[in-house]
Amino acid sequence: MTLSTCLWAHKWHDAAVVLVLVPLMVPFQVILALINPLANGLGRPDIGLRNQLTATIVIPIAILIGVSGGLTGVCLALIIASILVVLINLRRSLRLLDLPLKSLLGAVAPPATAGAVMYGSVWVIQAFFLADAAAVWRLCASVASGVVVYSAMTFIINRSAIRQCLTLMRAEPDQTEPERRAAG
Repeated sequence: MTLSTCLWAHKWHDAAVVLVLVPLMVPFQVILALINPLANGLGRPDIGLRNQLTATIVIPIAILIGVSGGLTGVCLALIIASILVVLINLRRSLRLLDLPLKSLLGAVAPPATAGAVMYGSVWVIQAFFLADAAAVWRLCASVASGVVVYSAMTFIINRSAIRQCLTLMRAEPDQTEPERRAAG
């Protein structure tokens, strides 16, 4: 509610639902966007086509079902449909990649956990500590607390990713991966 109140005042209050729910769908949409080019690049455009057809069938049906619940229903339907399409498409695509689901979940779990903790903590901070604050201060405090909580969670549960990023930032731009390992 804070962002919509700051940008558009109270007449756009219903837009707050979209701003709260749609970001939950983004990680699934990113995965969907990566799967088809990967299948195509590995010489299996048929899998990319099947994946696209799955999304083309499931998402409009979900929207039609969700419309009965208004804007909130459409948002929730898109989230559920995105999760369903990702699960169906991953089942099909992980075999192509010879990638066990456990490995994928292991790679996704730390940032997903950090994001979930951030989302929950911002909600708690808004509900209990910023309920009476002006919209602009509420927005600034929510963003700042989200950054702090996500960063802290990343440092606590995803240190290997931080080490990888630091290694990449320190590497010479013209070095290849084997040269970086040898320089090590």
